[in-house]
Amino acid sequence: MTIPFDKVCEKVILYRIAKKQKAMLQIGIEYGLNDSRTVKSSQELDKLITKYQEMNYIKSAEQHP
Repeated sequence: MTIPFDKVCEKVILYRIAKKQKAMLQIGIEYGLNDSRTVKSSQELDKLITKYQEMNYIKSAEQHP
């Protein structure tokens, strides 16, 4: 059984999102929410979430033209 490429990409991005969330929480706990490292990590997380949303939007548009 082969997993479709888009499902693999989706799982990879979801994994990266979860990993970045954990890292951001740890940074926030250690350095505070307003620290530049926490803000940078949050921005990186935002980019991953946006990428995931874009993938889902494109997939939805392809399924319902």
